Amino acid sequence: MHMKKQFFLTFLLFLLSLGVFSQMWSDCVYEKPMANVNLVSISDIKASGWALYEPFTDDFNTSTLDRLKWSPVDWQCHDMSELAYFRDQLDNVKVENGSLLLRCKPDTAWTCGDPPITRNFSSGYVSSKYTTRFGYIEVKCKLPADINLNPCFWTYGTYWPDHCRRYDEIDVNEYIPYEGSNQTFRQSILRKYDYCAENTLQVECKDLLFSQPYTNQDIIFGLEWLPTEINFFVNGLLTNSYKYTDIDEWVSPGNYPDRSVFTCVDFTNGVAQYIFLSLSLNPYDPPINLAQGWSLDWVRSFKLVQGFNYEWNPNYISLNDPNLTRVHKVVKIGGYGHSGDIPVNSNITLWGEDYVYLDENFSLPPETEFTVRAIVTAPELFYSNSNLPDPQTVFNPDKVFNPNSY
Repeated sequence: MHMKKQFFLTFLLFLLSLGVFSQMWSDCVYEKPMANVNLVSISDIKASGWALYEPFTDDFNTSTLDRLKWSPVDWQCHDMSELAYFRDQLDNVKVENGSLLLRCKPDTAWTCGDPPITRNFSSGYVSSKYTTRFGYIEVKCKLPADINLNPCFWTYGTYWPDHCRRYDEIDVNEYIPYEGSNQTFRQSILRKYDYCAENTLQVECKDLLFSQPYTNQDIIFGLEWLPTEINFFVNGLLTNSYKYTDIDEWVSPGNYPDRSVFTCVDFTNGVAQYIFLSLSLNPYDPPINLAQGWSLDWVRSFKLVQGFNYEWNPNYISLNDPNLTRVHKVVKIGGYGHSGDIPVNSNITLWGEDYVYLDENFSLPPETEFTVRAIVTAPELFYSNSNLPDPQTVFNPDKVFNPNSY
């Protein structure tokens, strides 16, 4: 019998975390052991319940970049790109044949950065026009064939103009700067409560070692961002998971079978973030071949749908019932007078805010995937008109913040 029972006890963790805000901000900098990942067939399988969220979705089926959704970065440099600065030029940022193309090319030399570095190439880098908070975000792309070209799907949020107050970042796929490997990526979360002060950095990162080179491969990277947990996916498979706690004994560098790990990096009140897609150029393995660039088929965003603020206990399980995939306060399956038979060959995730209870008469047939999750929720996690982009949070490319590399 194939059965998955993943009880994410994040409601309990949230209760335990209410008193952590007076903790020192310098005591949580960890790097977890490398996780091995098989590069299996590409897939965008995700938990049932996620509804497509159009404001942060783009399949790039227009003739030009949709500048109501995206803001290209222009005349900016960043520590992540040693050889190229970023320009809003057609050769660097282009929509073509249903894909967004970010390319690097030789360009006018420009000295920028701190310390100043002369860069002889320009490249592409776009930001979402607005911020988003919580949900599931995925990117389908073909990675460059040249290891010197470093694509990155990441998010960050901060307060302007006083960015010293707060800085949050999530790196979904990032080359490891000192490696230059075509089989290694880094996934991390970063937080600075007071960016301009010393010893306030919190970072949690894990390196992924792929079973084969991923250069020139089609891949889907996924980010599931919940109030008390952040989960990373590659081709529909969980590769890394962070769950917040302030209990020291639970924070361990160990590698659990499901690659989940508790962290003391407190992202529970993380600020809304912009989605970034950037193509850097670094001198890992000359000579450099700029022909391909980074091709992105889509960026898709999803929200959960809020259910009942009380116990939902259906008479029987139907895949056509819209309540099946909604987030209810309590979910109960089975019990006296209720059938708890899960349909055969189905893949169901049940979501509860307090708990999910499997009572008598619950049964699970072979070859069926079934997951129950008790999660902490927030209004921004749900699909509703209140989640439409706020014009006050529009991205200003003149205010791109360049934090020092950690």
